[in-house]
Amino acid sequence: MVEPSSRNALEQYLPKKVLVIEDDQSVQSLIKMSFRDYGIHDVYCFHDGQAGWNELFETKFDLIILDWKLPSLEGKQIFNRLRMTKDFRHIPVIVVSGFLDEDGISLINDFFFSAWLEKPFDDSVLMKVAKEVLRDRFDFGVISKKADELYFESFDHNVSRPMDVLNGWLQNYGQNPKGVSMVADILRNLHAYDQARQIITNSLKVHRSRSLLWHQLGLTQLLMGQYEKAQETFERANEICDQNMERKVILGLLDFHNGQFDRGMVYFDAIRSEDPESPLNRSLIEIINFVRGRFTPAQITQLTNGLGFCLNRLALQSTQLGQYKEGSEFYSIALMFASEREAKAKLYYNLGICEARMGNRVNAMHNFFRSLDLLPNFSITVEALRRFGFEVPYGM
Repeated sequence: MVEPSSRNALEQYLPKKVLVIEDDQSVQSLIKMSFRDYGIHDVYCFHDGQAGWNELFETKFDLIILDWKLPSLEGKQIFNRLRMTKDFRHIPVIVVSGFLDEDGISLINDFFFSAWLEKPFDDSVLMKVAKEVLRDRFDFGVISKKADELYFESFDHNVSRPMDVLNGWLQNYGQNPKGVSMVADILRNLHAYDQARQIITNSLKVHRSRSLLWHQLGLTQLLMGQYEKAQETFERANEICDQNMERKVILGLLDFHNGQFDRGMVYFDAIRSEDPESPLNRSLIEIINFVRGRFTPAQITQLTNGLGFCLNRLALQSTQLGQYKEGSEFYSIALMFASEREAKAKLYYNLGICEARMGNRVNAMHNFFRSLDLLPNFSITVEALRRFGFEVPYGM
């Protein structure tokens, strides 16, 4: 029987659909009954990892319960795929297993909206953890939207307005690494890199062994154009947790950006070895073939914006073929390697166009706003926003 107070706390964040990938029938039954006690009947259960992964492309889920040891496709492979796939990376995930080692726990703790439970567990513990990850995801969405509204209401680059909201939210977490990292992610989206770096370094004074914080610092340095520092930071994070495939992708791309093709291939080969059938491999192969087929290591280091220039051209090639999803992925990566303000503004505009062509109006507007924030006189971005119904004068 669910306690009323517990029920009321969860109902604010109730998921509509839950995906359970678990090969133990008794655990499946426990999970289904736990959610049905809250009135949640759309609980999809799969005992096979590949079948569960395939269902993600057919149904939109609000929560995933994932076993670590599965037939055909292991939980660790699914987890890494989820966190490297734009459409899935923010779905809350609870890993349930009796076989989690320290490496697995470190990987799960490396991402937002992720938690783990050791088997056996009862329904009250499951729902408590579900409430926590669902609450974090809900709050993150609300705070992100509010921060965007406050920052972009006047295009005056004044980050103090959203900072008041973010600081209030952060007080609820103290120096909790996940809370700090979520706030840093929001700040990076507002181009407030100095503020993001500051709150991460403050948290690192307390949590120096958390790879999540080092990873977030690396992302911030990367977007600031501090590529050498970013590489050192990501390598440090990788020493703490070497199971994070997203981090290996970034390290490989950094090597390519620096003209170290052979060293970058070591990371890419490790990714393909870990999960040979990962959808990510196709994008990596495209990047590798495009870059190595057109540039020598010396040439890429001489390019303005380096790898960002290459990925912009690759994205353009995809969009010309009508492959807007692929194009948006390449534009997103290119943003990490475009050091010039104007180049970033144009990439945000192109990313917005891809999102608009895919029918993602909200995402399109977010990218157009970020483009205009970096380059106020960028006329095509102004015109794009006007087509969306925003009266934006030139030269804001």
